[in-house]
Amino acid sequence: MKNPGYKTVSGFVMLKRTFRAFRSPLPVFYQNVADYGNPYAIKILKNQLAIFTSRPEIIQHVLQKNHRGYEKSDIQTKQVADFLGRGLLTLEGKEWLRQRRLIQPGFHKEKIEGIRSIMEETVDDYLQRFSKNYSGKTVNIHEEMMSLAFYIVSNSLLGTKISDRDIHVMRYGVDIAQTLVVKLIRLPFFAWYYKANGSYRRAKNAVGHAQDMIMSFVQKRKDEGGEHNDLLDMLIHSKYEDTGETMTDKQLLFELMVMFVAGHETSANALTWTLYLLARNKDILNKLRSEVDKENSNYLRQVIQESMRLYPPAWITDRVALEDDEVSGIFIPKGAMVINLIYAVQHDAEYWPNPEMFDPDRFHPDKVIKPYTYLPFGGGPRLCIGMQFAMMEMEIALKEFIKRFDFEMADNRPVELNPLITLNPKGAVNLKVRALHTN
Repeated sequence: MKNPGYKTVSGFVMLKRTFRAFRSPLPVFYQNVADYGNPYAIKILKNQLAIFTSRPEIIQHVLQKNHRGYEKSDIQTKQVADFLGRGLLTLEGKEWLRQRRLIQPGFHKEKIEGIRSIMEETVDDYLQRFSKNYSGKTVNIHEEMMSLAFYIVSNSLLGTKISDRDIHVMRYGVDIAQTLVVKLIRLPFFAWYYKANGSYRRAKNAVGHAQDMIMSFVQKRKDEGGEHNDLLDMLIHSKYEDTGETMTDKQLLFELMVMFVAGHETSANALTWTLYLLARNKDILNKLRSEVDKENSNYLRQVIQESMRLYPPAWITDRVALEDDEVSGIFIPKGAMVINLIYAVQHDAEYWPNPEMFDPDRFHPDKVIKPYTYLPFGGGPRLCIGMQFAMMEMEIALKEFIKRFDFEMADNRPVELNPLITLNPKGAVNLKVRALHTN
């Protein structure tokens, strides 16, 4: 038999490492790479081959060069869809392309600029309340960034200020669903247990409440009529090329759920990690403050880009081969799952000297970055549709936060990783915060 170009981890070894991988998958990946090479393979449910890699040429081949030869796994298209519905994130093939073409124009840079004022007003309102509540105190900044990002997404999507109570209901539905989906991904053979102990039912009920609330805003908008400069207006009125029809309410709900989940958590985590890094690197924070209002400065964006290199929100992605394939001497059989470790390639010293150092100058406009060594928004045709939205959201929020507050770590302990669907911190990220001036 031809050498496939990788070794397969034995079932006995994987059994020993499974529960460690459930708690903390990245160290297990690095251990397997050290023991078996990059890429390596394991056998998962129903004897399916899963090939793990952080090699950029393989990732680029799967996500871009031969993207038609791959599709997302059932983990992304079925398990996530069970809670979020069949939207842009979970669709495949012609259905995905049809939705992408419908929605894409609303996320072009000039369209996103149209909701800048909504974002700025939301950030201003939130940080004024934040200042009153937390100036001079220690605060879990991750929880605050999660709340801020949810307010931004809610107001930008729905075009109206959402009450704290409604925000809580929607966030609870999103959070409980994600927690269960992560468990199903990490330990799929325990799916029966989560159904038996009521976890599945509770998550579905919570998501249902969030969906009902979202649809109440949609119905209110439709009843009001008129034109509105927000994403909801675009989604309601966009028409398919082939039929000239708009989305059904059901499909509209699916797309809104995807945008709520993808739109708030990735940005919230990126903002949290950025503030954490700035609190630990005061020289960079001081430079950012001196640069942030300069007309032609790119430093604010560089800081966020470097933060997302060190802590990529979407730290892992997968694809399943539709036919036998080969790239760089690596044989990928039909049905195999290729698991791309974005975190690992963005920490590889071959492409990023001193990879654990926080250095925003890596992203100076004059620097050249090797393709597919930096993928915070994915790559290929399925590059995150909300990239422009997320960058504008993060730039507005970070700029205002550093101008209004000084902050430092409440203690010197490093914050550990908690790789869920996105890359969360494990536990609280406690900062001592002090208002610099009163607005």
